[in-house]
Amino acid sequence: MQKTDIEATDRQFTRGEQADRREQETGQWLLAIIAGILVISGLKAAASVMLPLAFALFLVAIFWPLQRRFQHTMSRGIATTLTLLIFLLVVALFVGALALSAYQVAQTWPQYAQQFQSYADQARSLAQNFGINLPGGPDGGGQSGSDSARQVLLRGAEQVGAFGGSFVLVIAFMLFGLLEVVDFRAKLNRMVPGSHVGGWLDAIHRITHDFQRYIVVRTAVGLITGTLVTLVSFILGLEFAFIWGLTNFLLNYIPTLGSIIAIVPPVLFALVQFESIWWALLVLVAVGGVQLIMGQYIDPWLQGKYLSISALVVLFSVVFWGWVWGIVGAFISMPLTILVIIACKQFRRTRWIATLLADVQEDEKEEKQEKQEKQ
Repeated sequence: MQKTDIEATDRQFTRGEQADRREQETGQWLLAIIAGILVISGLKAAASVMLPLAFALFLVAIFWPLQRRFQHTMSRGIATTLTLLIFLLVVALFVGALALSAYQVAQTWPQYAQQFQSYADQARSLAQNFGINLPGGPDGGGQSGSDSARQVLLRGAEQVGAFGGSFVLVIAFMLFGLLEVVDFRAKLNRMVPGSHVGGWLDAIHRITHDFQRYIVVRTAVGLITGTLVTLVSFILGLEFAFIWGLTNFLLNYIPTLGSIIAIVPPVLFALVQFESIWWALLVLVAVGGVQLIMGQYIDPWLQGKYLSISALVVLFSVVFWGWVWGIVGAFISMPLTILVIIACKQFRRTRWIATLLADVQEDEKEEKQEKQEKQ
């Protein structure tokens, strides 16, 4: 009888331990969810500081190999300055291309302005038939044309000022980040126990390596796509061929959605230039065909070779980081997702997140390669 009571007591105690363990795990999950929500809210609220910092770290990961080569033959300060000047040269070339595009548009716009206005009025009338009131009607939404233009100029000046301040902040973060890279290993040795330093260093090297490979892949695909779109536009006689190629090149850095958005401007402009729906459809087929070939064959081959991320995760990351940090967040969405995946792989409890985000086939290939290298 006593033995039966003891066994019953043991079972109750075991069940109590299991219940306590489940409650503890549930509490940990709730705390993790709350912490995640708070972190995301903080990133969104502090975008004016966190976004330049994240973008600067992204640039440091890209340009650090160049600085490391310079440091073999010169001091750290000179190597950092030279690396920063090369980055500014790239930015200057990019701004010059945008300025050239804006100049071409400004020179040619007057002959298409009336046609654009006509199509805009037709679209506005069609929307009103469905009970949708679009802004910018004939009365300017109750404002005079000069007042409307003044507001546009003021908003443009505010955006330019905000962009200028953010760019200066990015340059500052990038400069000090490049200077701190060399000392980072020593700081990591002081912060992390000696047995774990190797794992953290491997993770950091993996993140920077994947960042660099990602930017190479996207740039290569973007150059090919932009060149093909420029040639196709030139052959079809579509004006601003260089602009359409540049647009496709830039939007290529936004996976999936960027290639879809890049098709719209040349198609709409073809409708205005040729005043024919058939020419617009021809441009749609041509430019869309380039995007389709790149998206279905070239891009998956390169991305599958270099990046092991699920296609659904790619789309979700673009939408998510675009919601958090706007268009710049969409541009750097994939590097941020790579960072999350590699960071989650370092901890046993979060490894399932990395498995969920990664592409299964590519992840299996990567594990096989790692096993072969260890053997």
